[in-house]
Amino acid sequence: MIKDLLVSFKDNIKTKTTNPFFGTLIAVWIIHNYKFVYTIFNFRASTGLDDRLTFIGTYLESDKFLPNLFWCIGYAILALVATYLLLNFSRLIVYTFNKKVTPRVNKITDSKSIVTIDVYDDQVAETKKFEMRYEEEQDAKLNLQNKYDALEKKYQDQLRLKEAREDFREPIDKEQTELRENLLENQLINKSVEDPSFKSYFVNKNAQSNGDHEVHKSGCAFKPNSESIIYLGDFLNCQDAMKSAKKHYSRVNGCYYCSNACHTS
Repeated sequence: MIKDLLVSFKDNIKTKTTNPFFGTLIAVWIIHNYKFVYTIFNFRASTGLDDRLTFIGTYLESDKFLPNLFWCIGYAILALVATYLLLNFSRLIVYTFNKKVTPRVNKITDSKSIVTIDVYDDQVAETKKFEMRYEEEQDAKLNLQNKYDALEKKYQDQLRLKEAREDFREPIDKEQTELRENLLENQLINKSVEDPSFKSYFVNKNAQSNGDHEVHKSGCAFKPNSESIIYLGDFLNCQDAMKSAKKHYSRVNGCYYCSNACHTS
């Protein structure tokens, strides 16, 4: 509690001394009563406590202290008034030199770097126009960027939709191709049944020493077993069978015995 009291007292003293009026009043009172202040801090060692208290009490009697205090208050007010007058006067001098004298001196010594207020205002207005135009261009650029982003998003959506359609159509197209091939094979088989001139042809899965895959027709004594051949279909001649075999292998050759017309090596 004592600590809080001392802190509060210290803050109060600090506030009073930093106040312009109280600070001035304290300074004036110390100057006006310098003898009293000096004596308090410089009593003779032989002066007893009672004599010191008597001296201080005599000085602080109401008939002496109050008039002295009022005089100090008056002096403090006059000092404040004089201080503020001097401050404003100094500001007037600084303002006059900055606004009146300095521009004229600069105009005389360096006329190229000084412009009139009209030229300055025109330059400010022109600058504002450029700033407004820049902001408008920035807004337009932002709008274009937003439109571009929207179109890019739409394009990406369309691209994903196209890819999805292709992924969906790929197995369908494959299935349709297989169905057409099966249908064609069935047609050829039916045709071979109706027309004995059609023969079934096969290609050997295993290549010969020279890399050729031999094409055989049904009934050939040199046709490999069923696990080593691929059925090509029923054709009128070996040439059509060779075309079908090339869909499976790049190098094909007719059997010397059953497809001699297509045998090359």
